[in-house]
Amino acid sequence: MALGANTVRLTVENSEGKDRAKSLDFNIDVVNLSLTSNYPLTGVYSEDQNINFTVIGSGDITIHYVLNDKEIGTETIVNGKTIRYQLPKQKDGDYILKIQATREVNNILVESNVLTFGFIFKSESTTDSSILSTFDLNEERQGNIISIPYLVYNPYTDKAEVTLTIYNE
Repeated sequence: MALGANTVRLTVENSEGKDRAKSLDFNIDVVNLSLTSNYPLTGVYSEDQNINFTVIGSGDITIHYVLNDKEIGTETIVNGKTIRYQLPKQKDGDYILKIQATREVNNILVESNVLTFGFIFKSESTTDSSILSTFDLNEERQGNIISIPYLVYNPYTDKAEVTLTIYNE
């Protein structure tokens, strides 16, 4: 099916022919809504960050910005385009920024994929170590190999000891 409005007709005939045929028409809207970005998934920063990403889709699209599970802003655009979002420097510590697009089509909310970025913000006076991960998977099949990305920051050394513990619940 093509993007936009489509009509699908289902016709059923009985053995007596077309005089006994029944048809149903279905109106289907095909929507493409997604986000892409080449911005690094994690990093250590000491200043504002400009995150470039591209919105793919058409119509009135709302972009949601969520920092550490709290929505910090939205913006509405018409049709897809490249956006530069400026995340202001935060207090020392680790932060997860999630960006998602939504669009309402025929009273149904359509959601894009979620872009997830991890930030460790530091200043000249930072004395605490930080660890963050953008991993966001609650369940996985046994036997599958998973990769858990993480970033560690230690203000006193380039090396940090990390212990991975697996809990069996």
